[in-house]
Amino acid sequence: MGGDEFALLLTEVAGIEDVANVAQKILENAREPFILDNHEVRITTSIGISDYPDDGEDIEILVQICRHSYESSQEKWTQQLLAL
Repeated sequence: MGGDEFALLLTEVAGIEDVANVAQKILENAREPFILDNHEVRITTSIGISDYPDDGEDIEILVQICRHSYESSQEKWTQQLLAL
């Protein structure tokens, strides 16, 4: 993973809907500006999700699926910006 990437491992979730709810909360909270050295800072966030064991049982496969999902979310975000 790169310097601006991180992974979350969610355990004991009932299904992918729970994971989607957590992702939505992360996105909502990331939209909120914060103060850094007396400057208001905003960040953009993209999330990739893979579902063990449905998407695979091997960590490399799961990360690859996350990256593909992440890249798709970034592409959609870029298209939305271009449409403005």
